[in-house]
Parts: sequence; structure tokens; C-alpha cells
Amino acid sequence: MTPAFQPTNLISSIVSLIFYLIMAGFVLYSLIALYALLRYGRSKILAIVVSLVYLTITAGLYVAAVNNLSNIKF
Repeated sequence: MTPAFQPTNLISSIVSLIFYLIMAGFVLYSLIALYALLRYGRSKILAIVVSLVYLTITAGLYVAAVNNLSNIKF
């Protein structure tokens, strides 16, 4: 019979919640930075290229972070 309270599931839930809250904050910061770059930047083409490179790097880092988070054993 399994116990009703399993601390490892609670701990992993808390860690996942903290991780996704940090990611949400990072996304909000990134959107504000990209808006400022596109709105107030001198060159729109350069701003779009920088934005695409930034989004590509950010997506790659996010995938790596999620993969590493799922591999952590509590």
C-alpha cells in the first residue's frame, strides 16, 4: 500500500512551479526588451535579426533547462 503523502512528488511539484514562474518572468522581461528594441531601435531589419537570434537561443536554452529539470531525481 502506498502512502497518501509522498514528499518527492511534493518537492518535484514545488521545484517545477518555481522553475515555470522564473520562466514566465523571463518571458515577460524578454517581450518588453524585444518591444523596446523594435519600437525605439534605429534599424528595423537589424532589430528583427537580433530578435530572431535571441528567440532561437532562448528556445534552445529553455529546451535544455526542461530536459535537465526532468532528469533530476528527488
